[in-house]
Amino acid sequence: MANGEGRILQGKYDLLSQLGAGGMGSVWLARDLMLERKVALKELLKHSNNGPDRAERRTRVLSEARAMARVIHPAIVKIYDVFRDDDDDPWIVMEYIRGRSLAQLIEQGTLDERTVAAIGLPVLDGLRAAHRAGVMHRDVKPANILVADDDSIFLVDFGIAKIAGDPTLTSQSRILGTTEFMAPERLLGHKLTPASDLWSLGVTFFCALEGYSPFVRPSFRNHEAVIASILSNDPPPLEHKGRLADLVLRLLEKDPDRRPGSGEVDAELTLIKDSKHRSGRASEPTTKSAHVVKPEQSRQHGRGAAVPAPAPAPAGAGAGDGRQLVTDPRAGKQAVKLMGMSQENAARQLAGCPPRDAAEILQVMAISEAEAAGAILQMVSLKGAGRTMNYLSADAAASILSTMPITAAARILNSTGARAAGGVIMALPAATATRLLECMEESHAADVLGNVEPATVAALLGNLNDPSRRLLVRLSPSVRTQVLRHMRSRPGQ
Repeated sequence: MANGEGRILQGKYDLLSQLGAGGMGSVWLARDLMLERKVALKELLKHSNNGPDRAERRTRVLSEARAMARVIHPAIVKIYDVFRDDDDDPWIVMEYIRGRSLAQLIEQGTLDERTVAAIGLPVLDGLRAAHRAGVMHRDVKPANILVADDDSIFLVDFGIAKIAGDPTLTSQSRILGTTEFMAPERLLGHKLTPASDLWSLGVTFFCALEGYSPFVRPSFRNHEAVIASILSNDPPPLEHKGRLADLVLRLLEKDPDRRPGSGEVDAELTLIKDSKHRSGRASEPTTKSAHVVKPEQSRQHGRGAAVPAPAPAPAGAGAGDGRQLVTDPRAGKQAVKLMGMSQENAARQLAGCPPRDAAEILQVMAISEAEAAGAILQMVSLKGAGRTMNYLSADAAASILSTMPITAAARILNSTGARAAGGVIMALPAATATRLLECMEESHAADVLGNVEPATVAALLGNLNDPSRRLLVRLSPSVRTQVLRHMRSRPGQ
């Protein structure tokens, strides 16, 4: 039976109506017939194919459930249950929140700073609880903040949250989230920290105060221009001056080390919320002049605010693997410039850049133009391509290599340092990584596997035929011992 109203799942969840849909799934209002209460059910979107992307989505739904379950806080929507349907797709059963999103409130007009602070405090507190639990939200934005009918505040949609130390999502070769709310270090593939979520909170506050996104302009709404703006431009001056405006500008520092910490933000928001002075009516949004770019209006469809509805996720590079890139604010502009050239001219320009600079340019291109980045990289000499790969984040490199013929990707990895190539192997889907190892030079493939988690090596070698034994004996004795232990513990071994 197709999903739809009137369907009863697990014998007790009666689907009433669809509340929202996005890139990772759709959310339904349902009635729990056993406990006689309304709940929100999030399903994996049904697709016609059953390829690797479907398996990836299943993994991500379960990761979301685990992330939500790890964070116990009044501002975080409760998770009640997880189950699998007849097609083995997971569903998450969550607390149902009736209310409106902050994005919907902003659509009606801007908010004064006391109102924004009153909304921001519980959101910040929920984020701090998540960070203490080792969970980074990675998609803080007005659409994911709910104001319930009783005025309680919720931070929702942990669909792309990252759990520290969780190895189940290391194969994701794309960056997830809404670009205009992403911190510069995320776009450049640097290490993810709580400061990245605080940047997104700062953009959210800007939207609430001013009625538009600080890094989106009427003159440039395309994806690449937004990326270049985040990396290179300062936010515009806020019309609504005050203590919160000052805090917003500090949260939007390009360097994460210069942003205020969560404790300082909490103290500032508390002072603003408790201040006697009002810059407007706290209970109602103020009217904003026309012709502003409202948050997410160019790329998101309207959605019900009563539940954590999933958001579309642009393809591109994932969070970095810890290697440091040179944060050059020109990288975004250079990437946009290359994307406007012919691939031959772009390759010549890229070849003339130092490897680190070339890596930063490709890092930005990987977010929305991974295929173009792959085509350009193939035109660069193998030596130059390999040196550039050494400075790319593993997920961005995996995203770019995934667009190439397997033999071309293998040639580039053969010219890449073993440590960097090992990170790429871990960031790729297992099937792609296996094919690459089969095509790589055997000696270099063995060196690369020496930089891969032993459990992953065991899984990859288990997918190989005869070459697996030849690679195994080339590993160092200590690594080989660990890999063999994992291989023997695998089912069927």
